[in-house]
Amino acid sequence: MQQKLGKWSLRFTEAPFILESSSVVGTKEADGPLGGLFDIVGKDDRFGQNTWEKAESSMQRDAFTMALGKAHLDASDMDYVFAGDLLGPVSYTHLRAHET
Repeated sequence: MQQKLGKWSLRFTEAPFILESSSVVGTKEADGPLGGLFDIVGKDDRFGQNTWEKAESSMQRDAFTMALGKAHLDASDMDYVFAGDLLGPVSYTHLRAHET
């Protein structure tokens, strides 16, 4: 159970924890030393999309869908999603979350 403190702040009565995770990478990451540890490797650097922005959305959708599957959950079971990438364009994460 959580308590809403303000418009954007929550206080959890129990510490949140991670049930599952998923990783989606491009071909260069797959060729590296951790290559065998990733869940999904794109066949090309744009994941079949015509723009980097659409590729980013595709990667996030795939990662979210796979993590839900590993946890045996449905998107309707989620109250909050905390996501992003190493470059920080969280607007794509925000937009993708609203489409799920």
